[in-house]
Amino acid sequence: MASVKVPVLLIIDFSGRNFPSALYTIQQWAPYLKRSESYETTIAVTTSQSRFDKLNNNGCMTVENALRIMREYCPDPRYLVWDRGVDKVVETELANKGISSRPIYSDFNYGSIVNKGLLLANEVECRYLVRIDPGTMPPACGYDTILKEHIALIDHESASQKQVVVSRGYEGRIAVRDIFCIPHKVRKHHNLVKKFTKVKVYSQITGGALFTSRIPGVPAIPFEMAGEGCLTLVWASDDGFFQLLEDTRGSKILKGLEVPRFDPVGKPKTTFEYYRGLAGMVFLSSLIGSADNDSPTEAVNRFIRRLKPLLNEAECQKNDEDEFQKKYNKKLKWFRDFGRDYVAPDNFLQKVKDGWENYQALVREWPSILKVLKGKLIPYIQIDS
Repeated sequence: MASVKVPVLLIIDFSGRNFPSALYTIQQWAPYLKRSESYETTIAVTTSQSRFDKLNNNGCMTVENALRIMREYCPDPRYLVWDRGVDKVVETELANKGISSRPIYSDFNYGSIVNKGLLLANEVECRYLVRIDPGTMPPACGYDTILKEHIALIDHESASQKQVVVSRGYEGRIAVRDIFCIPHKVRKHHNLVKKFTKVKVYSQITGGALFTSRIPGVPAIPFEMAGEGCLTLVWASDDGFFQLLEDTRGSKILKGLEVPRFDPVGKPKTTFEYYRGLAGMVFLSSLIGSADNDSPTEAVNRFIRRLKPLLNEAECQKNDEDEFQKKYNKKLKWFRDFGRDYVAPDNFLQKVKDGWENYQALVREWPSILKVLKGKLIPYIQIDS
């Protein structure tokens, strides 16, 4: 008699820009998951767009068209989707019950992706959540080999009333990017990020590399958009963040069996975009608790001052100048302009502070949120063949 497989939800987030990468990722992972003898894995696709939106500005394909194409490679009848319409359902249901904390925000941000996955897994009664990113490939070893190790550690810690998440790493690189660095200063760059963010950059939980959590789990920290064109994308707020919290500090990355990437970097960013995310984590880490005497804002100022000499000015100028011109309608002089006014403006830091205040309420209300939403999402998270 065959044993009953453990139900698992695997999520992948995509946008119009990375649809080809997301599609190829699903094409590679779906048969890999199907070979499992121990886990029944449902694939869920999340997006911050509406399914009725155009996929991008240059074509006629809609988000729903893309979702249907991806479904062709996911034979499980419970292929799930989360689009902006589901955001509205969540907002309405929670408001009707007087719950003020926000588990998600509609504009793209890292923490919302994790929380969507946790809510979806709770809705369809999966016991674990696993996350991968577009651009990743399955490791050469079997899915069961990896997931059994993840779950054994998670269940062991849960039995002792501790909460953890675990992941693998990317093959050949750590999670923090160093592509803007002066080559011989890469190590100093890594150590600076570690010092100011408190994230263990060489052993950091990695959100897109088989991040695994038990359900109901501990939510990630979501952030609201800071202003027109200014997403609050705080680096490591969906993964390394768990290693900063007292309740989940035992979370870890498991060595070996790393996740390959066919897209080695991910979303292209300017230095301003990328280091805004790191500055946000410096600010957040200082809010959570630091032995330093600096205010969170002064910690960000010091980080940027210490960071600047480690970056390759000529390469940063070349990488950033077109986008800077479009956004600010002025010619970039990188060494002059790479400062807090552009890297981490006040409205951005305020949204990080607001996000931390919301998060403290969110953790308290998480059991109630799961209860309120249970059974309410099913009509909206499925897509017909």
